Amino acid sequence: MVNLLPQNFADLNDITTTQKTVVTLYGRKSDGTLIALQVDDNGVLSVNSLGGTEMSGETPTGNIDGINNIFTLLNPPIPSNTASAVKVFSDGIRINPSEYTISSSTLTFSVGSINIPKSSLLVDYSY
Repeated sequence: MVNLLPQNFADLNDITTTQKTVVTLYGRKSDGTLIALQVDDNGVLSVNSLGGTEMSGETPTGNIDGINNIFTLLNPPIPSNTASAVKVFSDGIRINPSEYTISSSTLTFSVGSINIPKSSLLVDYSY
């Protein structure tokens, strides 16, 4: 049995593909494994284990020089290519996910988002 509490859900997405609506809820089991609960437009529920290991406080690779806006994580976060799948902190202050994108393990900030040279950059995510 998997117990998921509402505060465990990281994301809620409504995805429309090929005339079908799929609702996906991401949650975490008590052992830390990330899972996806999906209900399609026929009412069919599926539970998929996404695996998942927590990464907390990773310093991504890349120069924090006030100019560079592209950084690399050790692992691609899951769910993939979703900015809300990671929490990024600059000098301890969380950066709004609208200020960066994720593509595989590449973290790209909007111009001006990280403009303080030598500030600290830490990332929390699951992979």
